[in-house]
Amino acid sequence: MPQFQCELDVNVNAVKVHVVEDGGEKCDCNLSFDPRSGHYDYDQLAELESRYGQAWIETLEARVRKLIDEAVMTRRRAERDDPWGF
Repeated sequence: MPQFQCELDVNVNAVKVHVVEDGGEKCDCNLSFDPRSGHYDYDQLAELESRYGQAWIETLEARVRKLIDEAVMTRRRAERDDPWGF
């Protein structure tokens, strides 16, 4: 089963996904998201799902969703605490 790591990059509003397959082959992708709504493009996940299967992608998507939700909540807290951006 391929292993993955996810890294949140708040500077570009993306989750970087690094996949290492059993044979050592690597695959990287960036999932951009809207920092206000948390919406992200599922097309890249569909490509990974066709490659690695539904059960694997569900685990990955749960991790991605958690990182995005954290980023959105952090932004909302910051806007609430300093609505004028000072």
